[in-house]
Amino acid sequence: MKKRIALFSLFISLSVLLIKAQVVVSNDLFRNLYIGIENPISIMADNVPDYQMRIQVNQGSLKKIGPNKYTWTICSSEKNHVLLKVYKNQTLIESIWFRLIPLPDPQLLITTQDNEIIFKGALGVRTELENFSVEGIMYEIQKFNITIINIKGDTLAIENHGGGYEKPALDAFNSLKIGDTVILSDFIVTVGCDMNKRKLKTVFTQVYSGKEYQFRY
Repeated sequence: MKKRIALFSLFISLSVLLIKAQVVVSNDLFRNLYIGIENPISIMADNVPDYQMRIQVNQGSLKKIGPNKYTWTICSSEKNHVLLKVYKNQTLIESIWFRLIPLPDPQLLITTQDNEIIFKGALGVRTELENFSVEGIMYEIQKFNITIINIKGDTLAIENHGGGYEKPALDAFNSLKIGDTVILSDFIVTVGCDMNKRKLKTVFTQVYSGKEYQFRY
């Protein structure tokens, strides 16, 4: 007769394990894993010591970090569910399915002052994840497009790599004239260890007023 196994997720976190939320996974609170980060889980079985347990997963990597404690990392997946199997020595005693959940898109943050986007003196675009229980998730901006339309209608297009403004962008910003329109768009980001690039829908548009960034205490 199969032993009843209590399998619960202690927390969902990154590799540094900066944990804020505790998620207990029971038979009725089914089993979520986030794609792209380390998901710490604890696996215990009645009357089965840790050294007799063998854990097998059908996708991603499982790393033991302590007695009955593991991290399960799935960097990308085309499936919605993954399977974990628990063995006592060579005997299968439980199989448990988990639902895979992608991390949400981040919010993009730009330098603003008095509700106006500032380009001259600004360093770049940052990312932030809001209203989400998992903290410390790494988002990386791969590239985005900068379009400058001057008051005569001439257009300059720049592809900027990374979140920081590169030299072509900084040179273009330093040459802005009052009335020029700046558009930031087509942001491509990666999330955690997920190498699949995401294209965000966020577009920033600002008519340059001549204001430059000034540090304020």
